[in-house]
Amino acid sequence: MDSLSRRLFVAGAAGALWMPRAKSASVSLPKPVKLVLIGGKGHVGEITGMLPKLPDVTLAAWWEPDAADRKGLLRNPAVQKAKEYTDYRKMLDEVKPDVVSVCTSNGERWEHILAAIERKIHFIAEKPFATEWETYHRIDDALKANPSVRFSTLLPMRFSAPYLAVKRGVESGAIGEVAQ
Repeated sequence: MDSLSRRLFVAGAAGALWMPRAKSASVSLPKPVKLVLIGGKGHVGEITGMLPKLPDVTLAAWWEPDAADRKGLLRNPAVQKAKEYTDYRKMLDEVKPDVVSVCTSNGERWEHILAAIERKIHFIAEKPFATEWETYHRIDDALKANPSVRFSTLLPMRFSAPYLAVKRGVESGAIGEVAQ
């Protein structure tokens, strides 16, 4: 092993101490969900990796302009089955998804988020939504104008088993008083 980060150490220790055995059960949703991907950067694996456990979610289409990121996306069987688009706007207009996952570069993500909001499509996006105040306000204004659009950001560690295990350990007092 080249190096052991603090994050990796904490995750491993927590897993060994408090993590319940993982279950591989599928999740049933009240109705089928049509999903599209815009981009393959960042935590896109948090979306594509869960698809086998979500039988009611269909990855209908995807768009990624970068050749290396396209190659990475195509390693996933669900992506292989979905239609690839060369224009994300056309994809949103033709597919009419229930949800769009936005995992593009920081400086351009806001454009893709706005495209979803303008079409009244719910979205989950990599963070940050915007890197400039002007584009943040454009997203905020669009969401205020379209209050039915639901959204979230990808915060994968919040629900990961090792971090939930650490949380249980802290809450139970097993590690003593937390100073920071």
